[in-house]
Amino acid sequence: ELPRPPTNMPTTIERCLARLGLALASLAGCDDLDAEWAAVKRAYFKTALKTHPDKGGDAAAFRKVQGAFEALRKAYDRGCAEPSSGFLFSASAAQSAERELPAGPESDIPSWDFYAEAAEEAVPMYRVERAKSARSHCQAKGSAQASQCSRDDLISKDELRVGWLNSESGTYGGWVHLGCWRVPNRVWLGLPDPTKCSDVAAFQSALRGMGSVLLSGLAELSGSEMRKLAHVCMNRANWARRVELKDRLVAAPSGGAAATATALAKATGTAQGQGRSSAPAGSNSSKPSSGRSIVPAAA
Repeated sequence: ELPRPPTNMPTTIERCLARLGLALASLAGCDDLDAEWAAVKRAYFKTALKTHPDKGGDAAAFRKVQGAFEALRKAYDRGCAEPSSGFLFSASAAQSAERELPAGPESDIPSWDFYAEAAEEAVPMYRVERAKSARSHCQAKGSAQASQCSRDDLISKDELRVGWLNSESGTYGGWVHLGCWRVPNRVWLGLPDPTKCSDVAAFQSALRGMGSVLLSGLAELSGSEMRKLAHVCMNRANWARRVELKDRLVAAPSGGAAATATALAKATGTAQGQGRSSAPAGSNSSKPSSGRSIVPAAA
């Protein structure tokens, strides 16, 4: 067994940003924490795509980039959970950050294709959450579990559900039971190979790495709920077929970013209703967290 690299290595927000190639000055024009986070993600994926081992990059150096991003993600999640704290990356440059370096061999690093897919998303395309009420209907089709689930079945209050982001309305909808979810290829591309790994913790770690990037709501889930999510995602029978990025982009030859986003949402959807032009009636849609106004923290 390979030795695990040291965890919780102290660093600072500014050093983490620098590891991603992002200068503090470049955040000056950001209005709030979400705008800063968007800039952080852009810098991260730009660096990740350039330095990935699949493209000849050094695996150890790439893991340091991953570790820096994980530290910033934790800081972002804390800022979202406690908006009254007024946390901003730009106002907290000297603040310490606990960086947890990804463990394991180079083969555990997700493929370059995963990062290319994830880089396309300005906000998380999917949300996992406890149902806020018992009013949303399961919209699933196409999975073994869904064949036993009527579209008239209500998702019970507090039961885990998964929804997709509608690019036109800006809300999450099309909710399905967690067990009925067809895991999209952009998610399973970042997971360990189930034929080689049966460690639930490894899948949980991989999924957490998608938090606030591909998957929204993970920071609000309990440990047992994360395990439930991991169990669903590690079963290849639940995986949706792969749709190549180039095939999705060709669907939007004109119309600008909005048309491209709509085409991407439609193309990445599965037979369970992801990517429709509007959230279905009774879907109990919810908006992604964006555009919050956060008072800057004192220097």
